[in-house]
Order: sequence, then C-alpha cells, then structure tokens
Amino acid sequence: MAEVTEAVAAVLWRTVELDSVSALIGAFAHDGPDRALSNSAIVIDSNVFLNMSGKREFADSVDYLESSHDNVFLIPGQSIQEFWNNQLNAVHTVTVSLKRKIDEFAEALADIDDEFGENIAEMKRLLESLNERRGHIYSPEAADRSVRMIERFKARAMVPYADRSVFSALAKHRKITKTPPGFKDPGDGDFYVWVDALHGLYSAKVAGSEFDRVVFVTDDKKADWSRHGTAHPILAAEVMSLLGVPFVIWSLKQFQEAVNAAQNLVQAAEVDRGDANAASAE
Repeated sequence: MAEVTEAVAAVLWRTVELDSVSALIGAFAHDGPDRALSNSAIVIDSNVFLNMSGKREFADSVDYLESSHDNVFLIPGQSIQEFWNNQLNAVHTVTVSLKRKIDEFAEALADIDDEFGENIAEMKRLLESLNERRGHIYSPEAADRSVRMIERFKARAMVPYADRSVFSALAKHRKITKTPPGFKDPGDGDFYVWVDALHGLYSAKVAGSEFDRVVFVTDDKKADWSRHGTAHPILAAEVMSLLGVPFVIWSLKQFQEAVNAAQNLVQAAEVDRGDANAASAE
C-alpha cells in the first residue's frame, strides 16, 4: 500500500517527470476514435449510474461490465460517496416535486381552450420528450435500480480508496493552481475521485494486471475533465507517467457504442467458427 501511495503522490506532486507537452500535442491530434475495449482498464464515474441502470439502451453496458470485461474494472471509492451525496440526493429531493409539477402542468394544458391548439401540442411534445429522456432518473425507482446495478458490480469491481491524510494538502495546492480535475467545483470531490482511480489502477498494475489504455466513463463535461470529448492533457500526462498507457474519457453513450462493437466482433467470430465447422464436416 505504501508503495502505491508513494508512486501516486510522486506523480501528483511532480517529483517525477511529467511529459505534459506530448500530452498537449496529443490532445490536438485528429486521429479517429478508437473504441476497442480489449486490454482497457475501465473506470466509471458516479454520474453515469442513474442512466446506466435506468435506460434500456445501456443494459448491455451493465452486462458487459458484470460478466464480460476481463480486465481491470474500477469504481473510485469517492464516487460511491458522491453518488450518495449528489445523485441520490437529487433523486429523492427533486423527484416528488418535479413529477407533481409536471403532472399539474399536463392537467392544466388539457383544460386550456383549443384556441391555443398548436402551442399546446408543442408543449405536450416537450413534456413527453423530457419524460422520455429524463423520466427514468426522476422517478421513485431510480435509486433502487442504481443500487441493484451496483450490487451486481460488487463482486467484479475494484473500489479503491487512497489515504486522505497524504493527499489533503495536495488537494488545496491543485485547487490554487487550477490543476485538473475539480478546479471548477467548490469542494475536492473530483480530485479524490481521480486520486482513488490512480491508486486503484496502480495497485492493479503492481498486482500483475496488464492493460494498454485507461478509459474513464463519465458524463461530466466540465473543462477540468475534458473538452469536446478530449481528456485534459494534464490528466493524460499523469496517467502516462504513472502507468505508461494512454488515457481517454468517454461518455456513457460512447462506452455503449464500444460495447456494441465488441459484441459484434464476438458474434462475427462465432459465425466464422460455425462456417468453418460446417465446411470441415462436409
């Protein structure tokens, strides 16, 4: 444990080399996105829990992480805390109020005279669109679905915690210097998400895990994580310095696209094997 903490601290305190110039140049490269999941270490952030557990289109992502991914799968310990403090709090405090107001508004629309015809129809479409896109989150069942998903992940995912006493002074220093992640937020939550992730990834590497890329799945679009889908170059440089592999940030939708591509490859391989077996039997 001490070896891991020292290695992570050395990178974050800049007592070892950090090639931020190469990372900056790489951030402006216009290479096509590589969505392959093989040999990738996957880290998921708490802000994708509700969508991942609540929307059918992401069901394959849950199945993949639970049973198919054969490399490192990690949920930073701080993310569990953030989920309770932020995501679940939003669900429980906003759900009842929002649903009541939407229902009241929909009833009011139904009572309005038909002379507003086209405007009423448009407002109804907007309400239906909101319910389709966000209704799974602001529903009483959202929290339960997320907890059930996390329970499925429990046996599979690493949930690392770094020693807070070692990194508390560093959190303040990075906030002052606007070092990512988290300088856009008032607290240090994102910083500890990052430290926990690095701690877990390096622990896995020391234990013998081999991966050629780190994929961080988050729907946080603030500039202290990424810009237009490209990871902040300082984050990429820190991962390269500590682990010797590239770092990318994907949205949940992009991760689902990668899962779909991986499933298509498996299905194609199965078809090829079936054709080969049929040919050899003739």
